[in-house]
Amino acid sequence: MPFEFSDQQTTSGMSYIRIDVGGDVDLDDCKALETWLRRPGEHRPKALSVTAKDTRYANEARKYLSKLQEDHSGIAVVVTSPLVRAALNVMLRLTTSEGQVRLFEDEVRALAWLEQQPLLARYEGPG
Repeated sequence: MPFEFSDQQTTSGMSYIRIDVGGDVDLDDCKALETWLRRPGEHRPKALSVTAKDTRYANEARKYLSKLQEDHSGIAVVVTSPLVRAALNVMLRLTTSEGQVRLFEDEVRALAWLEQQPLLARYEGPG
């Protein structure tokens, strides 16, 4: 599976989801991400995505990811490949987000930024 998920915590106590990404990402992978982001809890989660150089996103996966923009408090994406970075930049420009998403070249800066993002409360749907 292109996404490998784990619950992590920084030395300062911030909880986040770590997502190691590589290979071909398809629609089913994005639905698995949605399940992780929508797990029960008081707040929307923060996430650190570490993206390998060989990562490719199917068109349907890109479209689906844009629907998840309100399911998190922030996602820091670590990517070192210029090609993957360019693809992710295009994806980010085409979506709007209440929760922030930002690209980084290393995990230290990514986690420092993620710690500064406020936790957003879960919202209740109509009902």
